[in-house]
Amino acid sequence: MNQENRAGQWSRARQVASPNQDARPHGEVSLLLLHAISLPPGQFSGDAIEALFTNRLPPDGHPFFAEIAHLRVSAHLLIRRDGECVQFVDTDQRAWHA
Repeated sequence: MNQENRAGQWSRARQVASPNQDARPHGEVSLLLLHAISLPPGQFSGDAIEALFTNRLPPDGHPFFAEIAHLRVSAHLLIRRDGECVQFVDTDQRAWHA
């Protein structure tokens, strides 16, 4: 079953465009990477992850944010603890991972 609205977008995900992406190199995708994130560390709600992936993280919002606000990173998809999926980068593009 195809869950894409158009090339690279998952229909069940809320779409939030990240500028932290570029063209995916040609060739077959050979790796799926999953990792966990909480921002600030140990806090599992709020919009800090979305702010980080869209270059809007306020450096003065938390002491840890001052250390990472300069990063230009993203992910293709975020699955929140409540099950909501947020897509930042189309799957046919390359997300800039840390």
